[in-house]
Amino acid sequence: MRWTKIHGIRGNSPEQMWDKLYRKEPNLDIILSGDQSRVTALRVQRKADDGHVIHRLLSDHTSDPVLRLMRFIPEANRIEVLTWDVKQGVLIEDTTYVHDRTQHQFSLALKLTP
Repeated sequence: MRWTKIHGIRGNSPEQMWDKLYRKEPNLDIILSGDQSRVTALRVQRKADDGHVIHRLLSDHTSDPVLRLMRFIPEANRIEVLTWDVKQGVLIEDTTYVHDRTQHQFSLALKLTP
């Protein structure tokens, strides 16, 4: 999936933010964002300049009552991520634009303890 910048010369695209800022930060491990698009869910992992992985999660369910739930499990150095449809009372497995279940329900390996 590819994002496009819609604000002309104002602001930065996600890729510009990555190049200008995020990739250079040794203490940045996860980026949470939302947008008013049809993406609904997106999960990307990329290595920063120093080699550590930065997880980028987009959650965009602007027209539906949806929650992205994150359970932090420090002793396992893991975050469990669930996407929940509040209205229907079910876990989201598929959307109109994102059919891959692993974009909606997944775990992240992340060093949570010193």
